[in-house]
Amino acid sequence: MNRRSVLGLLGAVPLFGIGAAARASAAPLMLNPRDKRDAAFIFRKVLYSLDDRLIFWWMDIVRYQQVANELTPQWRLLTGSIAQVTPGADDATYTVKSLAIPFYLDLETNKILEKYKNPITGETVEPRTFGTGGPPSVTQFTIDGADEGPPRAGIVSAERREPIGPVIVQGDECWVRADSMAKIMFQGERKPFHVSDMSDYHAKWSDVTIPEIKSAPARKYFVDVLSWQRFLNMHEQPGGNVGRGPGGKVFSFDDMPDDWKKLVAERAPKIAKDPRSALAG
Repeated sequence: MNRRSVLGLLGAVPLFGIGAAARASAAPLMLNPRDKRDAAFIFRKVLYSLDDRLIFWWMDIVRYQQVANELTPQWRLLTGSIAQVTPGADDATYTVKSLAIPFYLDLETNKILEKYKNPITGETVEPRTFGTGGPPSVTQFTIDGADEGPPRAGIVSAERREPIGPVIVQGDECWVRADSMAKIMFQGERKPFHVSDMSDYHAKWSDVTIPEIKSAPARKYFVDVLSWQRFLNMHEQPGGNVGRGPGGKVFSFDDMPDDWKKLVAERAPKIAKDPRSALAG
């Protein structure tokens, strides 16, 4: 069975747990995960929302260096993002505005990684200890996936593939695969930067099919494989970076991980005080 085959798929038959049935007052949505339009709807409800509420995602990642298929831990990447949907013509057409707030942390002390001694080159470099990635990003979604628009400043060209799905359902468990593959050419570089982000999102199928729930509670597991991060100054050194870690979606700043909230309050108090205004830019 290939990855697009689904055990337990019953076409357009909703699946419920007892608790979900008790919460539903309207008829459940009749969704077929193998249908392209339904899959786009499920993707939106699990990753984002059908309305314009603020969505918060966190990820707790360990970053590794990969040399000759050997992985060595480098640092902890604790990141959070704030997102909001602007609806479009239909449930598969919408815009997401998001703001990412990452922190590089020492694996032993859990403190901000101000400097990092590269064990391969011996050079001490300064990681990006805090950043919002510039202004909030805006991504257009259609039934075919994401379109992040023209390249940002400092990028000569960017080729991306961000398809939707597949959606996999087993009983009351729903997984949504959301991968992003990119080849980016930065100004002043001779070779493109490659990044492959691979995420599996998980939600309850009963939450997805209940009309009253506009954004399904969800968790994710994240893996990425990428070229050496540019601040490492690795140049022609073979290898690259790998990351992995869990994540989750919540609906308020207060429900984000304590470590991340503390760092945001210290480094960006305006964001901690008013996330909505920060996202508005």
